[in-house]
Amino acid sequence: MTMQTKTSIVIPTYNEEENIKDLILRINKSLTVFHINYELIFIDDNSSDNTVKEIEKFIEKKYPIKIFLKQDKKGKAFSLLEGFQKADGEIIAMIDADLQYPPESIPEMVKKLDEFDIVVANRETRQVSITRKYLSKIYSFIFGKILFGLSVDVQSGLKVFKKQILNNLHLNPTKWGFDYEFLYKAKRMGRQIGQVNIFFDERIYGISKINYILTGLELAYGAIKLRLEYLLKDISLYFFKKIFIVPSINQNKKKVLIKLSHFLIPSIIFLSVFFILLSLVGSYPFGHDESVYLTKARSWIEGTPADQYVIYRPIGMVVSGWIFLQFGNSEQIVRTFGVIFGAVTTIFIYLFFKRIFNTWIAISVVGVVVASSLFLREAPQFFNDIPSSGFLIGILWLLYIHYETAGRSKSIYFAAPLSALAFYIRYGVASALGVIGALSALILAPKFIKKEDVNNLKLKKTLIIGILLFVPHFLESYILMKNPLGILTLSGKAAGRKYLGEGLASYVKWLPSEIGGWVLGTTAIIGILATIIIISRKNWRENYVNLLWIGSIGLLTFIVTGLLVHAEARYVFFSMVLLSGVGITSTYYLARIWSKIFANLLMIIFLLVAFYFGTIHYQNVDSFFRERESNKINMAYVEALNIIRKDSYNENGCALWLTPFRPTASWYSKCSILTISDIATFEKDIRIHLNKNLYSLVFTKLKEPQVTQNESEKYGIILVEIFRANKLSYGDLVVYRMMRNNSEEEDYLKLLEK
Repeated sequence: MTMQTKTSIVIPTYNEEENIKDLILRINKSLTVFHINYELIFIDDNSSDNTVKEIEKFIEKKYPIKIFLKQDKKGKAFSLLEGFQKADGEIIAMIDADLQYPPESIPEMVKKLDEFDIVVANRETRQVSITRKYLSKIYSFIFGKILFGLSVDVQSGLKVFKKQILNNLHLNPTKWGFDYEFLYKAKRMGRQIGQVNIFFDERIYGISKINYILTGLELAYGAIKLRLEYLLKDISLYFFKKIFIVPSINQNKKKVLIKLSHFLIPSIIFLSVFFILLSLVGSYPFGHDESVYLTKARSWIEGTPADQYVIYRPIGMVVSGWIFLQFGNSEQIVRTFGVIFGAVTTIFIYLFFKRIFNTWIAISVVGVVVASSLFLREAPQFFNDIPSSGFLIGILWLLYIHYETAGRSKSIYFAAPLSALAFYIRYGVASALGVIGALSALILAPKFIKKEDVNNLKLKKTLIIGILLFVPHFLESYILMKNPLGILTLSGKAAGRKYLGEGLASYVKWLPSEIGGWVLGTTAIIGILATIIIISRKNWRENYVNLLWIGSIGLLTFIVTGLLVHAEARYVFFSMVLLSGVGITSTYYLARIWSKIFANLLMIIFLLVAFYFGTIHYQNVDSFFRERESNKINMAYVEALNIIRKDSYNENGCALWLTPFRPTASWYSKCSILTISDIATFEKDIRIHLNKNLYSLVFTKLKEPQVTQNESEKYGIILVEIFRANKLSYGDLVVYRMMRNNSEEEDYLKLLEK
């Protein structure tokens, strides 16, 4: 390729009017210096600003520019494909319009086409936020190097390549997924890919069009889907060669094939569960627990009040919320992380049961769990029960690997951080961790010791690491409460049971249908019966150690949780997964007495039944979430709180008196939240918050104490109505701005003292 060969530079645009002038001038200057024959092809995605007019100014000045308004689907990838079709040059360059990529690098990249078919700009130095920098590097490593074997900056927005590459390269990208598909398919066709290091600048004008979390998820999904597509093709071709072409295959290829299948099934499970849960994510207001954690996390970022957070709430959920809020504070974005944790939990379930039993059992357990109403209802929210249960199952998986390998596997080291993660996002798992430790020592340890060449050193190191990870919690508890177990004790009291065993009585009553549905409940009951039978028979205890271990942990955590806390189905999710797994495995073993084929067929029946009930549960859960989105009280409540936030102009913030839904009010209003018990308390609170904007939110039918218009004189204040929503189930919802009776603070305080 010579510099005189025509180069078509394709530039997708959307609301980039402030960058157009510098972009065109810099490209023109850079390319004319090297006498490069070029044309600029702008594909505008229907900008709402003056982007098109800015480009047309340069067309009038006879610059070699073409501009086309977008005709195809929205998205950068489709803009690029349209631009490639319009290109006349034998060389094509693509560059973003935001001036973060230097146009001055294009001549060097064109010259490199003498050695390569494609040249990618490598963002060696990046003038961007640390979050974006490392997310980009992680993506390139996982989805570029590991998944596709590409040692270049996959998502770089500056690439130069020979147009002929596009021949026979059938591209079907997602909205943002052009790059990895283009490079991977070109690589498979034998094209050579090179790179040139560049300085990646910060954006000066305009705003980014990328939502990093949603775009990242879309890219990850598209990349995995593409790799699986070609993986299936490769496997099919492999078997074709084995059967029809090469009668014997060397052992290495067999091992590779087995490893690929190990990657394939978990990937399908993760993606399937992820998109099932993602479809359930709603924009309904954050609930009580979600608001408590997120409000505290936001207080770390913005310094806003978080008076609804109390010390017995797990700090790990606040840290998680802080991380999630870096990507956005909408309900959908935050709950998407709950979806990710839900999908990860199913991977741990699959890996655990596959390691101990077999693939059929593992898939059946995952199918029954995912189809349960309990999982479908809890996982698409910012809750801690599903993630903490997933980490606990991950710990069991690592313990079993340690037991099975006689302590030689280094994977046990991960058990310590998983234990800490489970604990710090839900203090309630402390009892489950205790049960796991005790029963593992009682059931697995005697068998473990009898193995040859046993190595206990790694387990001892893991225990030391685990203790060190838990020390900060107990140290904090001692500093604040003079008792290392003080926070855990307080957390137990806050569980709010009426009497010892209240939860257990409810759980027994709810089985089989009301803890996750009939399939999960029925298999859990079978698991309970199987565990009791195995415990009662000595020879079965010897022959079915694995079932005894899992069933005992499931049953004992079920009982302990029921004894210590009030009844909520999500508290026993971990127990239900283990007991259901034991029930399914016991049924499989019984069926295998007749035939292994019959046993596998029974697992398929389990999956079909789970799918049938899962469809019903999905529809019910989806209807439940959609009803919450359209609920009149929810809509009016959030609207009222948003009005308070906008009305509050005081740099010292605001204070809001109300009765119901206090954590939710704290999140949406950004106010300090207060309640009224008596006049003395009100006077004390109003003195503390006197320098803030003051508000009262009232439901007219509630009987609890509220600051209403009728009682304003008693409290020494004037109320000005700023919002009203009529005829709700709690009566009218009214928001008042509190005004002082006297403009002088000193006189106002005297009035309160009366």
